[in-house]
Parts: sequence; structure tokens; C-alpha cells
Amino acid sequence: MKRNILIAFLFFNFSALAQSSAFIYGGGNLCDNAGTIDIEISFTGTAPWNVVYTIDSVDQSTISTSVNPYTIQTTAAGVYTVSSVSDAVGVGTTSGSAIVSIL
Repeated sequence: MKRNILIAFLFFNFSALAQSSAFIYGGGNLCDNAGTIDIEISFTGTAPWNVVYTIDSVDQSTISTSVNPYTIQTTAAGVYTVSSVSDAVGVGTTSGSAIVSIL
């Protein structure tokens, strides 16, 4: 008696997508009416990112960018932080701060 045996192999490749993050840094002292100073936000995750940063805890407009790091050229004094970041995967984590002082 002849028997047919079917053997099947299934291979699955699962890759976890990393949670996004945003780290803000830079700043420094700026002489009054003497140009701008740079603050940068570095990202992890999948571009594009939607990010909201604050100046002295006041939310600024949402920025959508694929540029990494993203540079903010500013003349405004204050403490800069990131209040939220998200990408195609979801909401991420934030860290860092930058201080701009006008002399």
C-alpha cells in the first residue's frame, strides 16, 4: 500500500517596529538683535514625524518633517522642550531640553 505524506513548512518573519522618540538639544546665549540660535530635535522611528515643541510650556504649532535632525532657528528666549512626537507606528517618547537666553 502506498501512502502520500505532505509536509509543509511555514516561515514567518516578524519584525517589531520601534517606537518613535524625539530628543531636543542646543540653545545658548544670543545677543539682542544679533541673528538666530539653533535648537535641534533628533528622531528615532519611521519618518515622517509629527512633533510639537514648547517654549516655556506653551505649545507651538505641530511640525511634520522627514528631516533628521530638525533645526529650529530662533530669536525667542525660553526653555524649549518636546511635548509630543508621533510617526506611522504611533505616539513616541520625548526627552531633553534647550535653553535660549537673550543678552
